[in-house]
Amino acid sequence: AAATWLVGFFDSLLFWEEKEHSSFVEVLGIQHKHCVGKLFQRFEVEIRVEAFARIYSNDKPPSIPSAVTEEALIYFRRPRSKRLAKDSLLIAALMKGKVVVRELEMAIPCTGEGRSTRERKRARV
Repeated sequence: AAATWLVGFFDSLLFWEEKEHSSFVEVLGIQHKHCVGKLFQRFEVEIRVEAFARIYSNDKPPSIPSAVTEEALIYFRRPRSKRLAKDSLLIAALMKGKVVVRELEMAIPCTGEGRSTRERKRARV
């Protein structure tokens, strides 16, 4: 469950960046891509693979139990960030034995909406 909630934490940060089109915390910046890899590397590859399998499974989460047992743990589900989509490059990198996160996986995806920097400069003149 801890691995899924770590993914959930990063999903929230990445989703915020995608919505605001700006960096949220320095750790998510491209220059700190190794930090993210090292953090996820703390979990063994089997745990990471199982966590992503649970996140992307279509099983409905269990109802809230009166006592928490291993079977009844609540897991994070439904990532909202485009960078944590089911077949994304970041997910593929995090599921490998040795986690290596590259610039492309951490870059804020372009939405295709809004003005480019050049268009904004022209509008100001």
